[in-house]
Amino acid sequence: MNPIPSNSYKPIRRVLLSLYFLLTLSPGEFGHICDFTAYPTRLYFSPRISKIGAEISQPTGSGEQAESAGKSEQAESVLASVSSKYCDESTEFLLEHLFKREVGLHGRIAYVAKVTWDNQSAVLKLAWSATDRIPENAIYDILLKSEVQGIPQLFSRGLLIEGFRGYRLEYIVMEDCGVPLLEALKTLRPRGEEKFVSYLKQIIEEVTACLVDASVAGVLHRDISDSNIAVQIDQGRVSARIIDWGYAKDTNWKSDASGDIGDKWHYSSEYVGQNEDAHDPFTGTPRFMSISTLTGIKYRNVATDIESFFYVVLNALCDIYPTKTKKTPVGFGSQQD
Repeated sequence: MNPIPSNSYKPIRRVLLSLYFLLTLSPGEFGHICDFTAYPTRLYFSPRISKIGAEISQPTGSGEQAESAGKSEQAESVLASVSSKYCDESTEFLLEHLFKREVGLHGRIAYVAKVTWDNQSAVLKLAWSATDRIPENAIYDILLKSEVQGIPQLFSRGLLIEGFRGYRLEYIVMEDCGVPLLEALKTLRPRGEEKFVSYLKQIIEEVTACLVDASVAGVLHRDISDSNIAVQIDQGRVSARIIDWGYAKDTNWKSDASGDIGDKWHYSSEYVGQNEDAHDPFTGTPRFMSISTLTGIKYRNVATDIESFFYVVLNALCDIYPTKTKKTPVGFGSQQD
């Protein structure tokens, strides 16, 4: 038997070293590359030169297409970079303060900060996600193309790191959508029972309509929770938004439109779609997961998202109208005090 060439082990060794490197890093250390708190109080997102030498700019405004600064077949790409110096072509905003940092399932790390965009309050989100998952920006493209209502207005977005050891770093600057559902309901409760019920009914209708319209567009949220239902309260009017589509799934990944979006955001819609169908990861917030998800059933549809939303509303109402019933997880029975 012929001996195996020594260089045949090099790819295996490289992979093992890469895995070991990731396993030894804490979430804080792994996230250091996008820890923008070390930057000055202003950040600038500017176009980046692509590998084929074409200058690319990121999309701005709500759902606008990317425009190329030069002639290139990659005109729909959305690569961007961060710089600390002023650039005429850059996207600038004033950084205020980091108010949320979460480490989710499947190695997803997100930083969220309050920012000022064009003299109005906005939110910046920087998120690491695995390259075998669909980017959140791609999900927004699908929703915007189908004119789904009840999602945030997007001011600017793009990719800062296309691939780093199996991860990407994307950014989104969006409108400030308000406060989580429970906090909003606590604010609305003192305005009287009749108004409170009217507000709650409106919120339920808006969120449900958004989930249904998103499913028609081929998108399942898969992480409905209290913090992902944002409510704006302005002079007696309320409006609800569903945010954080980072765990969403594109169910129409076989379509040509999904392929075009994949080219734009530098991922393979076929590979990601097949991976999702084969594994359909355990995503969501356990307290608000559907019973079928908690029991290990991989199949999801719009009903599972709506069921999660039902638990979000139920949880909020139990907090506002406390009862003597001891809170226990769904499926484990209840116990009276």
